[in-house]
Amino acid sequence: MFYVAFQFNFLFLFALSFALMQKKEKIKAAYNFGNN
Repeated sequence: MFYVAFQFNFLFLFALSFALMQKKEKIKAAYNFGNN
C-alpha cells in the first residue's frame, strides 16, 4: 500500500514539474515575442 502511494506521489510530482516547465516555456516564448 505504501509503495503504491509512493509511486502515485512520484507521478503527481512529475506531472506537476512538467506543467511548470511548460508554463515557463510559454512565458519565455511570450517574453521573446514581446521583445522582437
